Amino acid sequence: MHTITIFGLKGGTGRSMLTKALAAALVAKARRVAIFDATRDAVRSLQTSHAAWAARCHSEGIPEEDLEVIAVTDGRALSDGLVRARKRGVEIALIDTQAQPTCDHAVAADSADLVLVPFTGPMDAAAVGADPVDAGDQIPIFGVNAAVRGAVIPPWKTEKAYGGPILRTALPHSDLFARMPIEGRLDRIVASFDEEAEGEDRPGLAEAEDLRRAWVQVQDLATEVLWVLKGYRLEQYGIDAGLYGRNGVFGDPADCAVP
Repeated sequence: MHTITIFGLKGGTGRSMLTKALAAALVAKARRVAIFDATRDAVRSLQTSHAAWAARCHSEGIPEEDLEVIAVTDGRALSDGLVRARKRGVEIALIDTQAQPTCDHAVAADSADLVLVPFTGPMDAAAVGADPVDAGDQIPIFGVNAAVRGAVIPPWKTEKAYGGPILRTALPHSDLFARMPIEGRLDRIVASFDEEAEGEDRPGLAEAEDLRRAWVQVQDLATEVLWVLKGYRLEQYGIDAGLYGRNGVFGDPADCAVP
């Protein structure tokens, strides 16, 4: 089982959105996924957006064993939950953390094979990019640009403010994610909107195209994450030889199949 921690030192950077988007794309790639919800609402025993979204996905045909949400209130519950998930056959565990770090964040980081740090602008990038967590020397940490389309500030300025390694594929800034809590599965949202917009004289064709592009980009992001977990970077993304994380080099390019 691979474990990915979604981390950020401030709110509003897109942690929960990135968690759901990756979960949706990984399930579509036939991976069994568990979201470990360590957000403030989970600690308060409230129903979180992750739980509500997963329930909607289950009602739309995704088996509960393929997508589950586990609320964790402390580091011990997280550690135990990860062991149980591995024994159940979960392939990817996504840990969504809260904005203000606690001692439990160290458990989330130490449990991870990869730490992803989303940001939506230069101020976010600068705030979260300064060694957000002490993850040791063997855990790669990558930023994820979560605000590209329609941004007033060019993406390269935001990425420069982060100052660390960044995944080549950005999380698209799309209305697709606003539909997730209510409509559930991203692939179903795109398919249903395509059907509504069929025909040259039907409204909504441009929006359908936007949703389709966003869904493809989310799948590309998930593919890149899977390659990072295997120790490689996709050559087609134009990354220089070798996988470079914040703490050093993690593997070399290889001619292998897409995971």
